[in-house]
Amino acid sequence: MIPLRPLVAGLQAAVLMLAIPARSIRLSADEAPPPGSRRLKTRLEFELEQTVAQAYRRCLRIYTVAGLDLELRIPFGQCGERHGSPGFYQRIHLGGKGDPEQVWAEIDGLLESDEFATYVSLLGRRREKTVVFELERKRFSVFFDPMLNDLLREGPYPGTRTLVYVLKTDSLISTVDVYNYLYCVGAVGLDCSGFVYNVQKAIAAALGKDLDLEVASLIGAPVKRLPQIIGLWFFDPALSFCRVVEHRIDNLRPGDMVLFRGRVPGRGIWFRHSAVIQSVDFERGLVRYLQCTDWAPPEERGVHDSWIRFDPAVAGLSLGDPGLEWSQSIQPTFKGETPLRHWQHDGHRYCSYQEQGGSLIVRLEIIESLIRAIEPDFYDNAYTSDPEAP
Repeated sequence: MIPLRPLVAGLQAAVLMLAIPARSIRLSADEAPPPGSRRLKTRLEFELEQTVAQAYRRCLRIYTVAGLDLELRIPFGQCGERHGSPGFYQRIHLGGKGDPEQVWAEIDGLLESDEFATYVSLLGRRREKTVVFELERKRFSVFFDPMLNDLLREGPYPGTRTLVYVLKTDSLISTVDVYNYLYCVGAVGLDCSGFVYNVQKAIAAALGKDLDLEVASLIGAPVKRLPQIIGLWFFDPALSFCRVVEHRIDNLRPGDMVLFRGRVPGRGIWFRHSAVIQSVDFERGLVRYLQCTDWAPPEERGVHDSWIRFDPAVAGLSLGDPGLEWSQSIQPTFKGETPLRHWQHDGHRYCSYQEQGGSLIVRLEIIESLIRAIEPDFYDNAYTSDPEAP
């Protein structure tokens, strides 16, 4: 499961990974590639891609619900995301910072409960219905009221941040139905930085290090408290745990993080969301990045993968280039809630707030130092114009 440990033994193993053809040229990360060239990748980069992909797959599981095999994803869950009556503060299991195995253990209990069985039974009735979730009381109700159904269909939406209305027009249980229950009733999930930090831990483990121990030493905190402490603040390059990477596509490496700026209540414009790079395919022109968010289409909420499509002939494009195609659309968590006014997809979000510094690509310095110890030239860019090069 962790393929990189045998490669950490010494310089000889590192040299074996440098499968760079003799006809290639090497440039530093701030030098533009020749037109029409393609960046080459070493064996280590491919193995890191697999490590990140494995960390992502830990957040997906297949469950049998009402006789159907459903691939569920860990929901998005951020403490305090939704406020209701005075004093109510939405609390997510393990603060949204748990290890995926811990989160799945909680989900197992929720899906085995009598309450969930009742939920499935009611949703399975062959009548149009409205499901009302009360987040403050962690409970649900199902109404077979045509007038209420029509109200949800035609508007205005009657819900609030903690009273969620969902129109159910069929009797088949879907991943969306399960997600709604886990989020609204179970209050279980990972927040964006909790997911990204879990990916960084997987990379460090593959390189033979316990990231929790390293970070606890850096910030002077007990290891057992890290899940409650680590958040987006830790990825802020101003604190020197991460460094900014020039955001050209050919500079991206597995594990690099995307920090999106947004408006933080009471703080103005700040880092609001994070994602992590899994791979760059220079032949097909695709950047795959992973994230946990509920600003997404219903079936994508939670941990999921997203894509950026680029012209393979132009490897040095900036992520801010308007010609890039971002797959991830941004939608309200529940249909009927107020949509975001300024962003239609992640590309819009990435390019926002340039006056405040814009979004960034950052790299955890602990991870970078571990990788450089194995392959000193890993972050240099080697290009070739040879179509037969691997």
